[in-house]
Amino acid sequence: MLIITRYSRGPNSAYHSIGALEQAIAHGGDMISLPVRTTSDKQLVLTAKASIGPKASLTRVRSASLKQIRRCTAGTKRPIVTLDGVLKKLYGATMIEIEIYEWSAASTLVTLLKNYAKRKSDWSSLLITSENPLLLMRVRKLAPHALLCLKHGRYPLTFATWQPVLGLSAVGFRRMSLSTVAVEAARKLDLLIYVHTVNRPKSLKILEKSGVDAVVTDTPEKLIKFTG
Repeated sequence: MLIITRYSRGPNSAYHSIGALEQAIAHGGDMISLPVRTTSDKQLVLTAKASIGPKASLTRVRSASLKQIRRCTAGTKRPIVTLDGVLKKLYGATMIEIEIYEWSAASTLVTLLKNYAKRKSDWSSLLITSENPLLLMRVRKLAPHALLCLKHGRYPLTFATWQPVLGLSAVGFRRMSLSTVAVEAARKLDLLIYVHTVNRPKSLKILEKSGVDAVVTDTPEKLIKFTG
């Protein structure tokens, strides 16, 4: 069972900080997962939320510049981190999953990744994920060698319809939406199967028996010792 982690909940690690990601790798994690959104000045920053900052004055990421976002998150437990900053430090040290949410992120992401993935083989250490198959189609056109993953919500068989067009390498499911039929279909297509978000060792063992290959967790240090 592979362990994929986004960040550590440890008291000494800032949310999505490079230190937290390095800690996850040091614990034995197999892949780090980076949720990415685009600022108004086309900078890619690590956050799954459309708006960030103090609750009293939330800032919409795509409507603010990187400088503005850094200012509004300075001194908080979640200072903003850029994708380029993480790649400069960790590209090549581990597998990296990058999840995108917005149409504007696709071309910006591929342009950035081409600074690191200069050969076809370099793309094998990167997995680009989205719940929107049209976003993945855009990435596929811009980066023919990219490894793609379609992340699922309520409908766990969507990947079967899009596979001929997207050429997926992996599929992601919510733990409560996973079905035996979906696992069997993904197996027939030779896709990596992962489930999010899993933080309990008991759940890890159940999913492993169900044929799941990997789990996304924010407590990698608790799960790694239970993996084979």
